[in-house]
Amino acid sequence: MKRLSSAWHRFFLEPIAPHSLAVMRIALGATLIVLWLRYLPYVDAYFSNRGLALPYWEPHPGSLSILLTHPPLGITMLLYGLLIIASIGILLGWHFHFCSALAGALLVYFALLSFHNFLASWGRLLFFTLVILGMSGADKTYSLRMHKEKGSWRSWEVVPAWPQRIIAIQIAMTYLGVGLQKAYLPDWQSGEIL
Repeated sequence: MKRLSSAWHRFFLEPIAPHSLAVMRIALGATLIVLWLRYLPYVDAYFSNRGLALPYWEPHPGSLSILLTHPPLGITMLLYGLLIIASIGILLGWHFHFCSALAGALLVYFALLSFHNFLASWGRLLFFTLVILGMSGADKTYSLRMHKEKGSWRSWEVVPAWPQRIIAIQIAMTYLGVGLQKAYLPDWQSGEIL
């Protein structure tokens, strides 16, 4: 039992170099920027009161309706701009934990306003990766933080392994589940789903 506990501790908590997490942070930030710039021409239609409202659920009067009511275009553009700025902060490793939390909160808010845009598995994987990376030390190399603290963006400090391990397990389980569905569900077998 002690060996199992030691192996578990080593697997999740051993100190590792942050380079792979930093590369994931940079890729995630770039992906979020590209993804959300793609929505730019349609911000008014998807997320403001000028467009078609298809929220996750219908708000009831007196409830949290403010969170499910499409705001005016000016507020929508402000929130959208904050999401782009937070994504740039993630990419650059600038106030990384704050930018990750802000981006996560805004992604949830926009998903509640326009859930039909976020149904794909890749969107959920991006959000999950954002949450886990936001709690990690992914800004401890290749970042403006390290440039400011150590004088070089290539400087680094060790981080615990658990964020990297959790992301790897999540991605493996997601693709295993999708693979099993495609191997055994009748609509995939017959080609009907295509």
